[in-house]
Amino acid sequence: MFQRLVMYAVVCVAGFGCGTRPDLQTVDVTFQQDDDDTSRIVVVVELPASAAVEPLSEEQLARLLVLHRLDESDNVGSVPVLGKYHVSGHTLTFRPAFSLVPGESYRAMLDLSVLPNQNIESASADFVIADYSLPAEPAAPAPEIDAIYSSAKVLPANHLKFYLVFSEPMQQADIFRHFTLKDLTTGEFVGRPFRHTQLWSRDELRLTLWFHPGRQKTGLNLNVELGPVLQEGHEYELGIAGEWLSQRGTTLGTQTVKRFRAGPADRTQPDPQAWTLAIPPARSKDPLTVRFTEPLDWALLRSELNVLDAQGTQVAGSVAVGEDEQIWHLTPASSWEPGEYRVAVNGQLEDLAGNAVDRPFEVDLEAAKPRSEGLPGPFIREFTIAAP
Repeated sequence: MFQRLVMYAVVCVAGFGCGTRPDLQTVDVTFQQDDDDTSRIVVVVELPASAAVEPLSEEQLARLLVLHRLDESDNVGSVPVLGKYHVSGHTLTFRPAFSLVPGESYRAMLDLSVLPNQNIESASADFVIADYSLPAEPAAPAPEIDAIYSSAKVLPANHLKFYLVFSEPMQQADIFRHFTLKDLTTGEFVGRPFRHTQLWSRDELRLTLWFHPGRQKTGLNLNVELGPVLQEGHEYELGIAGEWLSQRGTTLGTQTVKRFRAGPADRTQPDPQAWTLAIPPARSKDPLTVRFTEPLDWALLRSELNVLDAQGTQVAGSVAVGEDEQIWHLTPASSWEPGEYRVAVNGQLEDLAGNAVDRPFEVDLEAAKPRSEGLPGPFIREFTIAAP
């Protein structure tokens, strides 16, 4: 809500009462909400009946009443605020062309010398001055990084990518200057660790940040020339700079970091047959829980794993991933009915090193065959919910 501030100097007009001088009258200059648009502020001047305004031209009105923006030292700016003047009887209204800026201060100056033949005397000067400070809008909350996946504290030395989840969309120009990877074991920053390719989710709230696959895959030129990004046994810190701006122009404010240790390289495919299932009782809404033998890709776990009933219909429900992406829960929308079910695993589901269920990340395309060759559709784990 806007504040109304009324400030006026004692300006006296012959023939009208004014305090101890019965022949003088005051002039008011006020800042008010615009009747036509309450989100806007206007300057209103109330003049005595003897002070005719209507004969004045637009040029004269622009000299009669001027609105300035004040700087931090309360000095008026060199260029007045643009706007339109409206005269109704003895009331002069100035409507700024643009809304006044929240948190800024303004000064309205009424030059009485412009009024023709009004026989006006001033108790102090020819100007009536009114200052106004528009209340600042509440500070918008800073954007946040809600999560960084994988959430595990030990990642394979051939780890491939992170997912950064933001509270709001971020600016996408030149984003890689905001990222650093520091080897805490040596105290040195890792040179050229990231693949400079942006991959955002449709809602622009999730960024996939890749280590350069050419450095993480053995035998490729970058791997040979620069070496792998991570060294087994070393401690690392992924840093995201606090200067990164959201799309509405607010910075993250503070640096966000993820610390982790590089474990042994992982070149083994995930094996659905090695997973364990915790089967819920019939007629309940308890979750089905699948426990993996290693952390898997957080984003792919939300799209490449489903549960089908005996008719092949997908079981509706909510998915949750936990324990450093080693557990997957499906809580059904409706109670489990007794019967046969299948966990359907898309072959593209990957672990943290990019090894998919149907193919390892590092593969000789001429010698190796995908694990799923000859199998119809996704990989299947069957389970039964017994009648109570």
